[in-house]
Amino acid sequence: MNQIIGIADINNLGSIHVLEKVGLKRISIFDYNGIKHHWMKIKKSI
Repeated sequence: MNQIIGIADINNLGSIHVLEKVGLKRISIFDYNGIKHHWMKIKKSI
């Protein structure tokens, strides 16, 4: 596994905090069913 992807509703600060705490970084914002979400990712360092 080279990367882990995370998705969180932009209003769900608790989920965003947990994903950032484990190392994921915000990559972009996208719309899913009319709700904005953060696309987050961490890549494996070699």
